[in-house]
Order: sequence, then C-alpha cells, then structure tokens
Amino acid sequence: MTLREIARRAGVSPRAPYRHFAQRDALLAAIAEDGFADFGAALARARDRAGDDHGDRLRALARAYLGFAAAHPALLALMFGDAIALRARRFPALARAAFATFAILRDEVAAVSAARDRAGQARHAAIAWALVHGLAELGRTGQLAQVLGASGARGLDAAAARVLTAGLGAPAPAGAVSAPKRRRPQRFR
Repeated sequence: MTLREIARRAGVSPRAPYRHFAQRDALLAAIAEDGFADFGAALARARDRAGDDHGDRLRALARAYLGFAAAHPALLALMFGDAIALRARRFPALARAAFATFAILRDEVAAVSAARDRAGQARHAAIAWALVHGLAELGRTGQLAQVLGASGARGLDAAAARVLTAGLGAPAPAGAVSAPKRRRPQRFR
C-alpha cells in the first residue's frame, strides 16, 4: 500500500500524508507503535484484573494476548511482520513501544520463576512469548481452524494458558484437576 492509496482511502489529498510522514515506512511504524501501545494496555488490564496470584495473571495475559490477536489480525501482522525489526532500528519510539509491551509478559514470568535461577528468567519469558505468539499467529492465519476445525480451535486460549503456567511452574488455578501421575510398571521376577 502506498501513501497515495492511504490518502485516497482516508478521503484526503494525495499530498496530505506527507505533512505528517516523510515516507510510507514512517506511517507504518507509527501505526505499529500505536498498536503496541493498545496491545500493552490490553495486557496490563488483563493482568491487573487477575488479582495477585501470578498463575492467574499469566493465564489472563495469555488470554488477552490471544484475544488481541484475534480481534486485530492485520495489525498484529504489521506489528510482528518481517520488516518490523528494520523499522524498529529506524524508529526508536516503535522499538520502545514494542519492548514495553514485552516487558509486561517478561515481568510476570520473572515473578513466577523467581524461585528458579535468575539467569533462566529471560529464557522462560522468551519461551512463554513464543508459545503464546505462535498460537496467536496460527490462529490469525487460519491454520488452527484448518487443522482442528472451528470447534477444535475454540478453548485453545485456556489450553495455552495452562501449558504456559505449568511449564513455568506456576500453581494450577483453584479447583483445577491435575493429570494423574504415571506409575512405573511393576517388574515381576
């Protein structure tokens, strides 16, 4: 999409966007920056509504992440698209907005993994992000519904949240039923 096309769709003159943005990438970076601000706000609201339990907070973050991805697929594609790293280098405000959003997830993962070694916290946060973002991306592109069917794809936000918190060692939600432990086979002599 060109700035000329954006101006046409906005109903302004072809030169109007150039009063605010020198080039198309500057406009896309501004849109992505606003997207990260909205995304971060959605994550923070979900975390804050979840209360003080870190497991509940992580589950709320996973649901909010997937909800934002489902509600804004094109924006998410822009925010995490191939060119985002290049734009972030040229537009520092975009990089700051993206990092601030990631920090919400990172900080909650750090709180859960505080009992673990400090060096592993960044790794845990990256794994948590990869899990939730991968699920969001597969949902955005329709691949989950294609593989699982529409009814099979429902409820994956809760499943992802359970896997995320279990993998980080967060306590299970109150009333959750844990999987039975596997018994060792008995050896007969």
